[in-house]
Amino acid sequence: MNVEELRRHFPDEASCRAFFESVIWPDGPICPHCRGEKAWQLRSPKVRAGLYECADCGKQFTVTTKTPFHGTKLSLWLWLQAMYSLIFSSKGASSVFMARWLGISQKSA
Repeated sequence: MNVEELRRHFPDEASCRAFFESVIWPDGPICPHCRGEKAWQLRSPKVRAGLYECADCGKQFTVTTKTPFHGTKLSLWLWLQAMYSLIFSSKGASSVFMARWLGISQKSA
């Protein structure tokens, strides 16, 4: 799969989020705070996409909570591209290359 095929397969942020949720939570959402398996998705125009609330502890979380993705402002699409590049690169990738390729700062890369 090349980058164009990757973009067709994941055309928007919602499809990237759904992919990460299926990989991280194959049997449904699990609270990263208390490991509770009962949670419901919060749906409202005022609520960010992919937000869940745990039935056990009452804390809110997303698929990025308590992961390296959580503390960044980068989109899940950029994270997916970066992982794709690293996985399919025979020798890895430098931060300079990643920054240029993704259009972000070297520090972010």
